[in-house]
Amino acid sequence: MKSEEYVIANLPMIVEGDRLCEAVSHVAGFQPFKSQSGREAICRIIEDKAKGNAAEMKSDYSLIPGIDKVIYVDENELAASCFGSTEDGGYVFATFSNIEDATLLVYMDKDGKKSYFSGDYVDYLLKFALWMAFSLASLPYKTVPLHASTILYKDKAILFLGESGTGKSTHTRLWRENIPDARMLNDDSPMVRITEQGAMAFGSPWSGKMHCYINDGFPIAACVRLSQAPANKLIKLNIPQAFTALHPSCPPPFAYVDSLYDQISDFLSDLLSDVPVYHLEALPNADAALLVCKTIFG
Repeated sequence: MKSEEYVIANLPMIVEGDRLCEAVSHVAGFQPFKSQSGREAICRIIEDKAKGNAAEMKSDYSLIPGIDKVIYVDENELAASCFGSTEDGGYVFATFSNIEDATLLVYMDKDGKKSYFSGDYVDYLLKFALWMAFSLASLPYKTVPLHASTILYKDKAILFLGESGTGKSTHTRLWRENIPDARMLNDDSPMVRITEQGAMAFGSPWSGKMHCYINDGFPIAACVRLSQAPANKLIKLNIPQAFTALHPSCPPPFAYVDSLYDQISDFLSDLLSDVPVYHLEALPNADAALLVCKTIFG
């Protein structure tokens, strides 16, 4: 049986199974993370046989084979998804295409060390399922994907956070257009890891619509939560405010499982002890980018 290794945020992941290896190799963003390090993997992504009737499961998530409790559901224009628990303490993630007849199921043990993939390996379903499986497996390593657009400047990462539509990508574009040597690390889901050297932001295969797949990590200079406003104003947040600013950018399903949320909370506490957090009230102009740059880097 074929197997392939990918290293993300310096954490190895093994993909097993001929059809699954082939499918992952063609998902945008994964090739830069392919590796032959031979190190012990934090998780194994294993090809499995298809389970259940897709139409029935999509109409009633309680019919997903093996599911004990529905924890979190989400839907976008591409897919509907369900995250739930199993009777043996593990988790199941099901994602159903909204544009074609395709379904993908993932069964994960409680620490994410093994995840079994079955169903249709459609690119956008597979990419999201891999994100879910790797996010669960990397959590014990104090590694969390934050929903952020991330710029690099002077070999430091600045994470811009906010709800969809608040201008994260616009703001990082303004950095690239107006601040020499500023460049992108990731435009949607960088992996943030607490290391012995401090908090680091790593590129990942999950970068939204921008194809920016950088297999490298950088110290974090700051996190900045954005909101639209009629004038530019940057405010440094205290610890409680900073926790509130960062929390919504963590994986939403994990907030509904006590053991996972405890790990998220520990991660955020460590991050806040090392990294300043700001709130930027901003117009979509160059002055907003220059204000942040000058405040952080002088």
